[in-house]
Amino acid sequence: MPVPDLSEPERLLWAAFPRGAWADLRAGDPADDDLESAGRWGPSRTIRAEVITALLLGACAAEPGLSPAVRLRGARITGRLDLMGATLSCPLVCEYCHFDGEPRFVESSAKTVRIVASRLPGFNGTRMRLDGILNFWSSVVDSVIRLDQAKVAGQVCLREVTAGAGTGEVALAADGLAIDGDVDCVGLIARGMVGLEGAQVGGTIDLTSARITGSRERAIRLSNAVIGGRLLCDGMSAEGEVGL
Repeated sequence: MPVPDLSEPERLLWAAFPRGAWADLRAGDPADDDLESAGRWGPSRTIRAEVITALLLGACAAEPGLSPAVRLRGARITGRLDLMGATLSCPLVCEYCHFDGEPRFVESSAKTVRIVASRLPGFNGTRMRLDGILNFWSSVVDSVIRLDQAKVAGQVCLREVTAGAGTGEVALAADGLAIDGDVDCVGLIARGMVGLEGAQVGGTIDLTSARITGSRERAIRLSNAVIGGRLLCDGMSAEGEVGL
């Protein structure tokens, strides 16, 4: 992507990328930075998804002796971050960001992906391969988090995440997920079913204080899963069948 085609905030991100530095677009006012106000964020806080895609796929060279990364705060990301089948060259870290489109990582190979304290319409990581941590801490996902058949050499964090459309359908679709470490779902609010059928988890699945509102037929589906550590459900509530 030619640099002259970039907006001012995109140039800031582009310049920060080779050093793995933060591009922070927050206004510093809690009211202006509230994600509910993201629809009113103007060009000074807007980053096109295609710019992030270009960086993750190596469009900008790293500086010698430094580790490149996309690190972005307080941005409205327009368009769709579509990395289907791609091999990412570096981590993606987004904090306090609003995604207009659902990120798609289907069959991708990725490093750490952290989208925390953010809002996104959904996430599709079906059959993705990830080396590091997949972290959605404290984010709001308006529909489904899809991780069916994904493989993670690390851990998955869904701590304090709110996911699902609230229609009784699926909130977390992770059947066949294979993960070396833990699945942290402490304080998860799932407005739909949590599906982990046939999952292979080397560590612990922690559902402490989670609230899961499924349909009357099913809330949690964990049949045929293999858990190397523990299954923790202290203080969890579930509306619907819990299948183990």
